[in-house]
Amino acid sequence: MDKLIIAMNKVDMFPNGGVNDPTLLANTKKLRARFKNTRFGAYLPIVHVAAAPKSGEGDSQIVSEPYGIENLINSILEMIDIPNREIAKNQNFKFAIDHCF
Repeated sequence: MDKLIIAMNKVDMFPNGGVNDPTLLANTKKLRARFKNTRFGAYLPIVHVAAAPKSGEGDSQIVSEPYGIENLINSILEMIDIPNREIAKNQNFKFAIDHCF
């Protein structure tokens, strides 16, 4: 594996619930320090996400719009390598089957 994207989900659960929350920023800094001496480096993409943010408590919770999903998709699209899979007309299609029952 040469590429890595970290998706920090449930960022809405941090005390201030936003991207500029000091606790969230401190945790992001800790993650960067942890990855600093790996092949991915300290500046790998870390995307803050709240897939199903909720506000309120108990049964009165209201689900808000997802947060950061678009940023996650864009990060994936920036890093992905799409192989060239052109097949010549006279070339047979080959399909690998992992399990047969």
